[in-house]
Amino acid sequence: MVYNKALFICRFQPFHLGHLKSLEFALAEAKHVVVGIGSSQEHSTDSNPLTAEERMHIIDRVLRSKRIRRYSILEIPDFGTDREWYEYIMNFEEGIDIVITSNPGVRKVFKAHGIRVMMPPMERRNEISGTIIRRKIRNSNDSWRELVHPVAAKIIQEKLGRIKGG
Repeated sequence: MVYNKALFICRFQPFHLGHLKSLEFALAEAKHVVVGIGSSQEHSTDSNPLTAEERMHIIDRVLRSKRIRRYSILEIPDFGTDREWYEYIMNFEEGIDIVITSNPGVRKVFKAHGIRVMMPPMERRNEISGTIIRRKIRNSNDSWRELVHPVAAKIIQEKLGRIKGG
């Protein structure tokens, strides 16, 4: 571990195996990882069916099932400007010395403030994404379960009606 505190931001709609792999990568790089729930104010839409609380619950349960403890979770709402968004994060989480993200906008914001940014591994990106999982759920294709951790699948199963309905 080279870094003290990493930030890993995604919407996690829902938390899937690609996110888990990226989070494990971040944990190998840093002593502590802040899991940032992006667009935390968004929920009950086709693209963002889960609330921030539901996303936090899924992530926490999956990580605990894997005995991962070196993390905290931060809800990160959207703001009108990048500066407001960045300041919000840094006010809640001092000492972030690396950001793990594949999002170009997030990379740009943190690089502009002199914070190191790394790309996480992107295995099976064409097969595993929140969009693909939500589409499979809406189409009643149970193969979505193969793309999430079993603990996440159990929790998501309870929310299927709302995810299907958007």
